[in-house]
Formats: sequence, structure tokens, C-alpha cells
Amino acid sequence: MLHIVNRSPFSHSSLAECLSVCNSQASILLIEDGVYAALSDGEWLARIREKTARVYVLDADVAARGLNAKIATDIARVDYTGFVQLCCEHPGTHSWY
Repeated sequence: MLHIVNRSPFSHSSLAECLSVCNSQASILLIEDGVYAALSDGEWLARIREKTARVYVLDADVAARGLNAKIATDIARVDYTGFVQLCCEHPGTHSWY
């Protein structure tokens, strides 16, 4: 399952709710303000890593927020084509709003 989170974990509970149902087989794609969860010095990154080994951020949203240098280096960045590819590779997707 690909879980897509678009809200900041600092202002909304969608990431926490997502993590409550994720397992090691799940992937998480952080888009829009959800990319704040991938900050290298942030508290949420450790929580995400406990649940899944596959975490992605939408690179355009990272750049739009000026966070290029602040995202953890081991988090995979995808462009819009990569976003579509992730959706195709997973048997299902769930968007958390």
C-alpha cells in the first residue's frame, strides 16, 4: 500500500493516523506540507522509520518550501513521473487528508 500524506505533522493528525495502520510492507509518500515530516532534525522522521523502510518526498514540494538542504539525505525524492510510477507499483493507495 502507498500512503500519501499531504499535511504537516506539526499541525494535523493525518501522519499519526497513517502511521497507526502502516506496517513494514507499506510505503509513504510525503507531498505538499507533508514534506515537513522528512526534516533531518525533526521528531517525525524517526517515527516514520519505525513503521516503514520506504519513504519518499515529492521533490517539487520540497523545493517550493525551501527545504532542499533540510530533508534527510536517505529519503528518496521523486518527481511527478516518479509519483505516478509509485502509484502504479503499489496494489493500492490511500490519501491522508
